[in-house]
Amino acid sequence: MEAAPSGTASFFVICYKMIANDKKMPYFVHNILESVANLR
Repeated sequence: MEAAPSGTASFFVICYKMIANDKKMPYFVHNILESVANLR
């Protein structure tokens, strides 16, 4: 496991990586997670 800045940040990083690896995931979900990641 990688070192994470915080619990919440690590959660979004994990979700982001899972979605990035799943090409079938809707693109808008990818955008939402990216927006949330930029806000933290």
